[in-house]
Amino acid sequence: MVRPRSGGETGGEAFTDVVGCAVAGVGTKVASIARAFSYRMWGAGNSTVILSSEKLSPPGAAWVNATLANALDIDDGHRLTKGHPGAIVFPAVWAISENKGLSGAEFLTALLIGYEIGIRTGIIAHQLRPEYHCTGPWGAVGAAAGGARASGLDSFRLVNALGIAEYFAPYSPMMRCIAVPSMVKDGIGWGSMAGVSAVGLGTRGFPVGRFGRGG
Repeated sequence: MVRPRSGGETGGEAFTDVVGCAVAGVGTKVASIARAFSYRMWGAGNSTVILSSEKLSPPGAAWVNATLANALDIDDGHRLTKGHPGAIVFPAVWAISENKGLSGAEFLTALLIGYEIGIRTGIIAHQLRPEYHCTGPWGAVGAAAGGARASGLDSFRLVNALGIAEYFAPYSPMMRCIAVPSMVKDGIGWGSMAGVSAVGLGTRGFPVGRFGRGG
C-alpha cells in the first residue's frame, strides 16, 4: 500500500493525525465561517461536525471537517503527491460512513481505500501535469473512491463517481496561494465536498460519457 507519509506512517497514525489536526482547527476564524456557510448551503443531516452539536448533510460535513483539518496547515503530507491526502479523504469517508451507519471496521476499510486511490491518482497527476497544482483534483478522486466503498456502489456507479469527482474537482495553481497565503489553499474543503457529491451523483447513475456508460 502507498503510505500516507513517505516516512512510513501507519493507517492508525494517519487517522489519529488528521483528527487531531481538525480538532486543533476548530478554534480558527475560518471554522466558524465554514460551519455557518455549510448549514445555510447544505442543511442539517446525520453527519458529525467535529466538536459541534450540529449534524450536517454529508457534503456539508465533509466541507467543514476538511476545512478544519487543513486550517492550520499541520495535516499530513505525501511527498510524491505534493499534497495532503488525509484532510480531504477522511472527512468525506467519515461523513458518508456515518450517514450509512457503517461499523468502525467498515469505515476504516473505506478510509484506507480512499488514501490508496487518492495517493496513486496524485502521483499520476503530477507526472502528467507539469504545473504545481493543489490537492483538490486528485484528493477528490480518493474521497470519492473511499465514499463509494462506504456506499456499496457497484462497478458501474463506482466508475461514474470517480469520473464525476475527477471532472468537477478543484484544479487550482498552488503558487498563487503560496505567494499570497489564503484559506483557499490546496482546494481541500471543496475537493472533499466534490468527492462526496460525486458519490451521490454516481449512486443515482449520473452519466459522465466515456468514464461510464451514460451520455
